[in-house]
Amino acid sequence: MTYALWISPVKDYPDVYKEQNTAGIWSNRIGILAYAITPFSVLLASRESILSILTGVPYQAFNFLHRWVGYIILLQSVLHAIVWCVICIGLYGPQPEYAVNWVTKEYMVYGLCAMFLLLLMWFLSLGFMIRLTGFEFFRKTHYVLAMVYIGTCWGHWEFLGDWMLCGLLLWFFDRLARLVRMALLHHQYVGGDWGFHPAQAQLTLFPDADHGDVARLDFTFSQSPWHVGQHFYLCFPDSSVWQSHPFTPLSLPVLGKEGLVKHSYVFRAKGGETKKIAELAARRLAETQNAGSFPCPTTPVILQGPYGEQSTRGIDRGVNVLAIAGGTGITYVLPVILETLQSQVDSALTSGRTDRAIQLIWMVRHRDDARWIESELECIKASAGQHNVQVTIFVTREQEEFGKANNTSADEKLSSDQKARQATDSSSSSSFPDTSGTTLRDIITYKNAAGSNDSVRRHPDVGTLVQDFVGETVQGPTVVFASGPGAMISELRTSVASLNSGKQVWRGNERWDVELREDNRLDW
Repeated sequence: MTYALWISPVKDYPDVYKEQNTAGIWSNRIGILAYAITPFSVLLASRESILSILTGVPYQAFNFLHRWVGYIILLQSVLHAIVWCVICIGLYGPQPEYAVNWVTKEYMVYGLCAMFLLLLMWFLSLGFMIRLTGFEFFRKTHYVLAMVYIGTCWGHWEFLGDWMLCGLLLWFFDRLARLVRMALLHHQYVGGDWGFHPAQAQLTLFPDADHGDVARLDFTFSQSPWHVGQHFYLCFPDSSVWQSHPFTPLSLPVLGKEGLVKHSYVFRAKGGETKKIAELAARRLAETQNAGSFPCPTTPVILQGPYGEQSTRGIDRGVNVLAIAGGTGITYVLPVILETLQSQVDSALTSGRTDRAIQLIWMVRHRDDARWIESELECIKASAGQHNVQVTIFVTREQEEFGKANNTSADEKLSSDQKARQATDSSSSSSFPDTSGTTLRDIITYKNAAGSNDSVRRHPDVGTLVQDFVGETVQGPTVVFASGPGAMISELRTSVASLNSGKQVWRGNERWDVELREDNRLDW
């Protein structure tokens, strides 16, 4: 690498010039590039992404590029700092006062602060740090550190401040677009009044002292239906108006009476905002019981969205569907099963296949966890008489024999509040056929994943489950939908990749065309 001789004047010394060497020029070049791609990094992290509008790709798909652009900026900044340290400290070794004067200059102080903030952002974004501190802490600190970093970069070299200004404008545009979109969604005519009206969600709590309570939210809202697989950001004003969290609706996006769409969400309260909501639900349930009133307690909810892409795109009646979920990951895969069954009902089954395989595999800690989705299981039961659908629930935290007595139909354990919810939500599932002769016991199989004599609690081999499902299909490709722990997703990737056979598909045997669609919004 060669450059023409670059002679530059020395500040405060008229008629004195210095020659810039190649290392300094190269270091400045990569520093300028780090400034130039900073706005691009901000753009890739935006929820209301201009790139999503132009390409149709959901915003979370750009998070991968956002991280790697950040890594490139970090690498360029480190190299920029190292080279100038070598020049000003190493090459000027015989003149130590030069290094002291250099490092105490204002632009250098800003540069050192920017370097420290960049390293801190990188460290806090590591997977183990996010799991240790929590996503909410990561999100807030990342925002604050990023804004301060942009300010220190501007102070380090103000002649390149235009790049920093561009990044700030993109960030403010994203925030403004969120507020406008939220205001338009909630500005409705309710109870004879035009204005901003949050949704009123019914609260149902499933206590679990060992692993965190599970809360379910149910409400109807006037809006256009979303697509299966999309998610919303929910804000709970009773807890905090400064936080919103992504949740995938458990319910089908069906437009009901008076233009209302039903929302259902299930989440586990581990800490932070979700724990506050679970505690709020517990308090209001206690107040309702003490007052002797029947209505379920409610809480206001502010929606932002929907975001993401349709997970069932391209799934026609010739595709076999296997849905695998762990815990609250059921919210991603269950709507897929419901929509698959619904589509076959709507087509009157005249032109569809009768040998299509549909299976839901759900891993939970306790058998009673199935109560989270009892009303949705009733919808599956309603279609089971005309479709080849099976539901397998693996229980991973109970050491007991699962005999006939333990396979009691889940509909016999419906609590009064859930029966009321089913009555309220009947319009959402009214298009499913009535098969009163089919019970939940006919389609649901409970299995103990740990085994009665196994002291080590383990999960089922999902790779084997996928292989067994594909092996039992009669014809057609298979799509596996999955949501759960990272280890489970990794195992599924390996299994699905091993099952694909281009040679067999080329010969017309589509059974060996297997695809995996996973919920990877939180993929650290």
